[in-house]
Amino acid sequence: MATKRPSAREKRADLVFAAEDPYRNIVRLERDTWEGHILAKHDDLPSDITKDALKEIIEKPDRIRISTSDADMAAFERDDLRALVLYETETSYIKETTHRRGMGRKKP
Repeated sequence: MATKRPSAREKRADLVFAAEDPYRNIVRLERDTWEGHILAKHDDLPSDITKDALKEIIEKPDRIRISTSDADMAAFERDDLRALVLYETETSYIKETTHRRGMGRKKP
């Protein structure tokens, strides 16, 4: 049995935000990740963390660290907060930083 594909309206309803990282990659946060993973499984987060604060970390990080274990993952850091992003498609930062994987980089 074929699974029904979600409509554009349904996709928008599940979208918490879309942000552009400093390398011009679009980062999407969907509701199931926000509610089912970030809020449910990260007790270490400040209780007053907001979606807007998380979006700002991705758009204007103090530092971006490329994962040493997964080339499609990066940590965006701002103040004392870190947002991990797993990219599903090839990203521009990977092309630029593969040779420096795992090294902290200041934002471009």
